Amino acid sequence: MLAVVQVPYNACIISHEKMSIFAYMTILEVSLKLIICYLLYIIPYDKLVFYGIMVFCVTVIIQYIYRFYCIKHFEECHFKYVNDKKILKPIFLFAGWDLFGNFSVMARSHGVNVIMNMFFGPVINSAVGFSTTIGTQVLAFSNNFLTAIRPPIVKAYSQNQIEKMENLMINASKYSFSLLLLLSTPFIFESQFILNLWLKTPPPYTQIFCVYELILSVLSSIFLPLVFAIHATGKIKVMSIVNGMIWLLVIPITYYLLRIGYSPIVPYGVKIFLLCFVVVSNLYSTKRNIPQFNIKIYLTRAFLPSLVSACIVLLLTSFVYSLFEYSTPFRFLTVCTVSTISVCMTTYFIIFEKSTRSNVKLWISSKMLKK
Repeated sequence: MLAVVQVPYNACIISHEKMSIFAYMTILEVSLKLIICYLLYIIPYDKLVFYGIMVFCVTVIIQYIYRFYCIKHFEECHFKYVNDKKILKPIFLFAGWDLFGNFSVMARSHGVNVIMNMFFGPVINSAVGFSTTIGTQVLAFSNNFLTAIRPPIVKAYSQNQIEKMENLMINASKYSFSLLLLLSTPFIFESQFILNLWLKTPPPYTQIFCVYELILSVLSSIFLPLVFAIHATGKIKVMSIVNGMIWLLVIPITYYLLRIGYSPIVPYGVKIFLLCFVVVSNLYSTKRNIPQFNIKIYLTRAFLPSLVSACIVLLLTSFVYSLFEYSTPFRFLTVCTVSTISVCMTTYFIIFEKSTRSNVKLWISSKMLKK
């Protein structure tokens, strides 16, 4: 309820591109939650109830700071009663169709969890929960970057600067992909080592669920800027209906395949398979709403370099991983180091275009000269 009321204030901060406030507030929120974790060790009361109350209090504090900041800095955040149908009608239409799309994604996730519980019980559900947590946290890191790039995409479209908007979308796709690849690659290879440190005895299938969840997140990140472009046009009806129906298909397909005896890994395979259709739908909707959008250029400049980069990173990391027979902290550190270096190198030489590499060189040179 509090999050829904907070949406206009967050949207105002994003539209004004005041991203620094998000950074400061995130640091504050994490610090407060860290204090809560410490208090759980020393309080004599029911720890679960205390944790729930404290997290709620942190949410209230953070959201009221946001609200105070917006009211102080942005004139449009002062409350004023408005009953203008010309404004309200498109807002409700947009919110309604977007709600259907979000509901479909939510139904996909929770529907699959219910089906998994029906066939395999709560142990598998806990494995799904852990993998979802990891995938969500990794994707959140990329979403912070995408949140910053979204306003310029909308602004470029509103000013009819389609070429600029297309370049922003291409860069957003490539850079968000590289960020997720940087975070995901060590976990894909060393998930068992990390899970053993975190959970001691992880539930069955947790490792493979985590790997598939990360693969799904990485693939989704490439094409997410397409959704931003479609939202910028305000014409989201077709996209919401088509994508919503595609994601809802996950539930009956998963149920059928599990019923005839397939393994618990099936839902992730189904999601990745249907993601291909969602991508095609988003490409079609973008072209339909923005005729100047060039699908071939977008795929050539965004998807192809990302694919080549991923192949090189995974092959190099896989080779290093195969050199070790047993799981050890040294292997984990080596895999992390190799994957990080390979992602940085492929990002510079493959993901970055010539002009971007020149800018990076100039930036490094200026820093060195200052020193």
